Amino acid sequence: MATQYTDGSFSETAPFVEAMKTFLEAVDVGMAKAFHVGTPGQIEDIKNEKSNRELIEDLQEEIAKMKVEREGLIYIPTTKEIQSI
Repeated sequence: MATQYTDGSFSETAPFVEAMKTFLEAVDVGMAKAFHVGTPGQIEDIKNEKSNRELIEDLQEEIAKMKVEREGLIYIPTTKEIQSI
């Protein structure tokens, strides 16, 4: 079991009682986002899924920036312009 914090990070995977204590402490200070229950492997999958999601979002932002920067650098002629040449 593990606690997911509001900043997206996770606590260490721990047995239920210890993990619940960590979760309740995070709730008390307003930092708890979710409490994940499962085997250590399942918890790692959840953590990796979050990391992959963040990576995809970062890549999407980079692509958007590249599109803006590229705009106007390369002129692509229209079909009519090509035919007239």
